[in-house]
Amino acid sequence: MRTIRILVTKKCTRSCAWCCNKDWNLDELPKLDYRKLSEFDEIILTGGEPLLYFTQLVEIIPLIKRFSKGKPIYIYTAYTHDVETIIDILKIADGITYTLHGKEDVFIYRKLTAGIEKEKLYAKSLRLNVFEGINGIEVPEFWKVKDNIKWLKDCPLPKNETFVRLNNLLEYN
Repeated sequence: MRTIRILVTKKCTRSCAWCCNKDWNLDELPKLDYRKLSEFDEIILTGGEPLLYFTQLVEIIPLIKRFSKGKPIYIYTAYTHDVETIIDILKIADGITYTLHGKEDVFIYRKLTAGIEKEKLYAKSLRLNVFEGINGIEVPEFWKVKDNIKWLKDCPLPKNETFVRLNNLLEYN
């Protein structure tokens, strides 16, 4: 499976000490060539924090779908500002990977889980990354969980994955 990871923005409100973005020179990533999107099996929109640009994501997801010939689009996020934004993006994307970095994220995760249940978004790809030290949370079976995650030095890119940055559609900084 070939995956393309698209950096939507470098902006993030978290300032994690071991953030993978600190290991990369993001300005040297190649710019996205929309014509090549159909060569990939799946598309990941990441950041920084892509949901800081929700309105723009709503505009570009259909464009990416068109150029990729309908390939699935997943959002990688740890957004904690409001659950409604995450639910709204889930309605147009094929899924999310939501990351709990610390115990302070559990409250939003619970609200998000309730929102997914309320909106009946079970058919979406729902992945939950839980960093080490976060224990004892209830996880409904619609989440696919990766727990006890540790920060990786140099954040190696998985095999068969290409990392690019978005060009011209969002403010890239």
